[in-house]
Amino acid sequence: MKFKFASTLIFTVIIGAASAAPSESLITKSNNAVTTDQLNDFVYYAQHTSADYCNTDKTPGSLITCNGGCPILEQHKVTISSAFTGLITGIGGFVAIDDVRREIVLAIRGSTNIRNFIFDFQFLLADCDVTDGAAVHSGFLSAWNEISDRARKGVESALAAHSGYRFVIAGHSLGAGVATVAASYLRRDGYAGTDLYTYGSPRVGNAAFANFVTSQQGSEYRVTHYNDITPVIPPLALGYRHTSMEYWLSTGPETKLDYEVKDIRVCEGNANLSCSGSVLPSLTLVPHRYILADLYACGGLKV
Repeated sequence: MKFKFASTLIFTVIIGAASAAPSESLITKSNNAVTTDQLNDFVYYAQHTSADYCNTDKTPGSLITCNGGCPILEQHKVTISSAFTGLITGIGGFVAIDDVRREIVLAIRGSTNIRNFIFDFQFLLADCDVTDGAAVHSGFLSAWNEISDRARKGVESALAAHSGYRFVIAGHSLGAGVATVAASYLRRDGYAGTDLYTYGSPRVGNAAFANFVTSQQGSEYRVTHYNDITPVIPPLALGYRHTSMEYWLSTGPETKLDYEVKDIRVCEGNANLSCSGSVLPSLTLVPHRYILADLYACGGLKV
């Protein structure tokens, strides 16, 4: 029965991929080779998303610690400015201050129900008022609506206290989906130019939403790992599209953490299957856990 279900899931993903119209209009940004500085940033913000799994209950002023999952943050003595958790959706996050980099990071934590998201096909789109015609995954929208007031107040307070600091948004897993929704609204509402770093993000919304986010001021660094299944769901056949661009850590094994610039393939477009969509997806969450850091080092799922 398990084998039959796994085969059905893979078949659904493949059929969903094949249904994308080759001629559909894609919003893209310039395709540049990844630099060493960009890779270092990918590693740095991945550690924020790792820290998310064990720091969302800390009080303001607390130092971030992660059981080995965020050595750069610990070295920089990054502190929590504010933290929050949604009681209904389980999505949490924090606003952190890094005085070494002069940055404020809103990091949104993935939920422990990622297995349910993958295997129960809970892929309902809901209308989203961020732009005309936009629709996003109903769970991501609900999660952002639940935490948005606290997140906005936390960001506003941190920026007011740290003039000249850069503001960045990051998220892993389902938290990456919520972070993408958050970026779309926050950029629209006064935080134009904010960069977004996501790790193992599923597709978040329809083409209107994906194209809107991609066209906003600020960059989207959507990092995917090897054969992680999460970036290829929900299927294209259900109307879902990705933001552009994708930065694919293209080599295995599934537990690999140390990558070089040459290992990263860059793909443009909201329905481009040349990166993570080009390999048979894993039916474990191992490659979803290890994305430039052990993202579950101090919490999250046991995989």
